[in-house]
Amino acid sequence: RKDLQSGTYRKQDRQDGKKDPSHDREMGPDDAQRQLPGQRWINIALRSAHLVGVTGIGGGFLLDVDDSLWMGYWWLAVSTGVLLSLLYLWTNPLWAIQLKGMAIIGKLVLLGIGVAVPDWRATMFVLVVLVSAFIAHAPGRVRGYRIGTGKSVRDEGT
Repeated sequence: RKDLQSGTYRKQDRQDGKKDPSHDREMGPDDAQRQLPGQRWINIALRSAHLVGVTGIGGGFLLDVDDSLWMGYWWLAVSTGVLLSLLYLWTNPLWAIQLKGMAIIGKLVLLGIGVAVPDWRATMFVLVVLVSAFIAHAPGRVRGYRIGTGKSVRDEGT
């Protein structure tokens, strides 16, 4: 959290609740983040709905069922994905140029290929799952890596 009086950013406090001065540093442009009231719960609700949508898409992409059976899930996944992306952008505009933001664009391209080329659907879906797992479980310095700069931004809440 940012200490408004001193202008420093406190990464974390010690477990005993006392302030650890070694964790103070000056705020920089990479730390500019905003929070909505209830943002954590909004994020959890959107992610949960997104997972339901992705699961339905998986059925359509992996089991080769009729489009009408999974297209509702497609729109659920796309709409919640867009809302999550907007939330992340609002929270931290640098998200768009970080690896975690660019991965979203890559996943959309892969899914688009899967929709356009039905024979590739299963492969594209598996690639999307693999990219998602890699980005979700990678260290913050990897997720926060800024394309083109070679620098990483601390991963905080997005």
